[in-house]
Amino acid sequence: MGAMTTPRAALLTVSVMMIAAWAVLAAGSRAGQRTVDLVRTESGPGGGHDRRMLGDLRPLAAAHPLRIRRDPFRFRQSAPHQPLPALARVALQALASSPSVPDGPLVRLVGIAETRNGGATVRTAVISVDGEVVLAGEGALIGGRYRVARVEYDAVHLEGPGGDSPRILRLR
Repeated sequence: MGAMTTPRAALLTVSVMMIAAWAVLAAGSRAGQRTVDLVRTESGPGGGHDRRMLGDLRPLAAAHPLRIRRDPFRFRQSAPHQPLPALARVALQALASSPSVPDGPLVRLVGIAETRNGGATVRTAVISVDGEVVLAGEGALIGGRYRVARVEYDAVHLEGPGGDSPRILRLR
């Protein structure tokens, strides 16, 4: 270790002074304090004042008992399962019977990259197919079902097999 420099000496002095101040404050916060116990009714500085104050607080305490509303260390008990009303059951059956998910893979456009090759702009679509990322240019087969017909600056046009209606994926 090097010699004691002025910055080290200042840091050491300030640290010792802060610890000493903390110790004095911590000891002084308990020293000289007088605690008042309302249950004890011995005569003190106020004479029978403690007994009167306790008598005034008893009706208030009885009217507003302390209740622990929740235990932060336990989860709330769930209510017992109740059957659904008839209307909710009919709605759930209608939702279950309707085909809401289209056939084929889940396809989503993630982004579009552009490169300039001479004077021409070549665009590559970044597509997510069932959670896998695919880089596709025009003519590429996506998810074994769609062919990329055109890549624009904000959308990709996909053609389905067998004359399916074309699908357009747009950037969000």
